[in-house]
Amino acid sequence: MIDAKDDFIMIDVRKGINADQFWISYTNKKVVTLDGLTGLVGEIPSGKKIIVVDLVGKRSHTAVRYLVLKGFSDVSRLSGGIEKWMKDGLPTEYAK
Repeated sequence: MIDAKDDFIMIDVRKGINADQFWISYTNKKVVTLDGLTGLVGEIPSGKKIIVVDLVGKRSHTAVRYLVLKGFSDVSRLSGGIEKWMKDGLPTEYAK
């Protein structure tokens, strides 16, 4: 489970309407499409823990592979995506 006390960057790679309707609240979070990930790489400090989030776990797998190829070593993804996160009753914020 994600612990807000941990020092990491959360990257949400969802796109479209579901990214605007609900999300995991975290201070150090970036929201970017897979295509936009290339532009974000230069903003991520090396040695920083990265957790990638998407809706069900498919896009995040691609994003993790890309980030590892770019030299980041401490990269993981939220297994099952935010959909599983919500199903498990974990804290989620919704658009008003």
